[in-house]
Amino acid sequence: MLHIINGAVDKPLRDAKLLEQAITALVEQGREDLLISRMVRVHWDPYHMDRVKKIYKKKFKVDLSGRLKGVVVDGDFEKFLLRMIRD
Repeated sequence: MLHIINGAVDKPLRDAKLLEQAITALVEQGREDLLISRMVRVHWDPYHMDRVKKIYKKKFKVDLSGRLKGVVVDGDFEKFLLRMIRD
């Protein structure tokens, strides 16, 4: 229920938080699947992706692309993720 309300109130902020949660899950648990599914969901709407990236930077004090570059070890996987966020 809270997820639905957060999406209605501020969808870009909710998605930025979910992406950070997925990045943390990748680092701590190796959960590539969670990050991929959340990235795919957000990337379909370029306008929304731009808003998510702006909110992400404001909230977490780092660009989404910089955060991904800092944690993703596989070069091909990194390229895939960066293309999804259009960086």
